[in-house]
Amino acid sequence: MSCESDQGRFDFPSIFEGGGLASFDFDIAEESGTTLASASIAFKLAGSDTASLTLAGGTGLTLTATTASAWTITVDQIDASTLAPGVYAYSLKTTDADELVNYYVGGTWTIKDA
Repeated sequence: MSCESDQGRFDFPSIFEGGGLASFDFDIAEESGTTLASASIAFKLAGSDTASLTLAGGTGLTLTATTASAWTITVDQIDASTLAPGVYAYSLKTTDADELVNYYVGGTWTIKDA
């Protein structure tokens, strides 16, 4: 297994404690020509090494299109009611059929006190 990171940045809009985000898609034009095997997103509170929320296949995240060169990853509506206020960092991690791990996008998500 190898790993690449040519990560883009996207910061989610800030929300208030108890809120959430509507469902959305990540569309990826993968150049290697391999199929998508898995994907996950981990949200970590600033200063923590432990994920406060993880989305993966079947748990908040769906691999909608996995064919070679055209991937769509659908993120279900995110309920942030269990997350404490603060700034969370995240990365979208993918693994293709050749076991190549890649981080395509990452950024932050701020949850404000209600």
